Amino acid sequence: MIPRRVRPDRPQGRRASTALLCYVALWASGGALEAQMPPPIRDVEARMPPMRRFELPNGMRVLTVRDMRAPYFDVRLAVRSGWTAVPPSTLGISRLTSLLIGDGTPERGRAEVERLMTNAGLTYATGATTYGLATVNVDAAGLATTFAVRGLTPRLASTLSLLADLVRRPALRAEDVERRKREIVAVQPGVAGPAAVANQRVARALGIATVALRLQGDSSILRISRDQVAAFHAAHYVPNNVTLVVVSDLDDRELEQVVTREFGDWAAVPNAALPGTQPPPEAVHAAGLPAPEFIERPGSVQTAVTLGARLPGINDPEYPAAVLLHAMLDRRLTQNILSRHGWAYGVSGTVRALPTGGGFLANTNVHGDKSADAVREVLSELRRLGAEPVPPSELETIRGTITGNLILPMEQRAVIAERLVALDINGYTVDHWERFRRGLSRVTPEDIQGLARRYLTPDRLVWVAVGERNRLTEIRGVLARVQGGGAGPPP
Repeated sequence: MIPRRVRPDRPQGRRASTALLCYVALWASGGALEAQMPPPIRDVEARMPPMRRFELPNGMRVLTVRDMRAPYFDVRLAVRSGWTAVPPSTLGISRLTSLLIGDGTPERGRAEVERLMTNAGLTYATGATTYGLATVNVDAAGLATTFAVRGLTPRLASTLSLLADLVRRPALRAEDVERRKREIVAVQPGVAGPAAVANQRVARALGIATVALRLQGDSSILRISRDQVAAFHAAHYVPNNVTLVVVSDLDDRELEQVVTREFGDWAAVPNAALPGTQPPPEAVHAAGLPAPEFIERPGSVQTAVTLGARLPGINDPEYPAAVLLHAMLDRRLTQNILSRHGWAYGVSGTVRALPTGGGFLANTNVHGDKSADAVREVLSELRRLGAEPVPPSELETIRGTITGNLILPMEQRAVIAERLVALDINGYTVDHWERFRRGLSRVTPEDIQGLARRYLTPDRLVWVAVGERNRLTEIRGVLARVQGGGAGPPP
């Protein structure tokens, strides 16, 4: 149980938050400020709060944490129904089914469900959740779909009753099936902006795209029938294929009684259909990486450039170093292209973790006339990471930021709930995040340099650029010189 917070603890929390803000403020600053960094963060543990775990007779797993700080709850219901559980011809069926859950039961239509949730002051979301640092992205890994509900504790029993009814007895009306299919095909965020287009292409090439990216432009979902959805629901939405997580201030015994009442009579299905373990459809190895791709956007005043590479997976001992390597690259590109030269509209990056291999994306949107110059600077930063060890002060800056981002959110019930789902779905031990923190603390500048030499070489990078034709021609020339000249200095 998390004890009720007392006033003397509050200044400590403020000091911790202030320290993290200092790290963030210095993220894009130059080396002169790094000498002002506080001592390394090495003695703060990333421990999960005490939890209780039990299993209903029907095989449904339940994880709970009692948090007495405020009278509200965060609930997650996770169904092992990711895209790896289905053949490629029905790739979108898990997403489609999850959306239809919210459209009501035979007795309750979508409007009635929304009215009940609004009147109860609930927030509801469905989809595949990304569980943050040091956790597998269950969407990209195709492992599970989650349903999230949040509200005040007096509404917990009625909320679980409604959630159980929706998950167990969805109406799956034919008109709702057709509407949801059209919505999924129509929602193509990559079409709107060059950066999203570039990110989509690189993620797919590396095999780390989320299901939303995989479905973009894929009309095969329109061929999925209502009967196929019903069969998928019957096979996967069963209690022995479900994990329920509740973080609340409710007494453990009372909570177990509520959960048992609402889910205990749900009949188990022998040999429930669990997600498979096959690699993503687009998974590639270094030898099979595609050539740089150039997508024309006539009249575009900016150019979006995304590069990506495969990295060690979350179960690899080098994963903490890979996270630091990506953060280092992201910081240096921000300092160089955005802060020093002022060429960019923005610089962003992400690491996507999978069980057996992950990858990263780094994107920059630059002024059109600076496209080739920006790519040269990106290549320069890539080469520098492999040519020389990072300064210890710079490494400590980034290590402190990541450690803070790992630990400070653990005060939030939503984060606790999400990490408990990740713990169960991925088979983590309760010390998973602490082991990741310890791994971060052991990474040396030489580790970063070694990873860069192995993973950030020209032959292991995927490039996509989106913009005006003349600018793409300039970028093509820059990349051709580097890839044709081996690992030598960039032009």
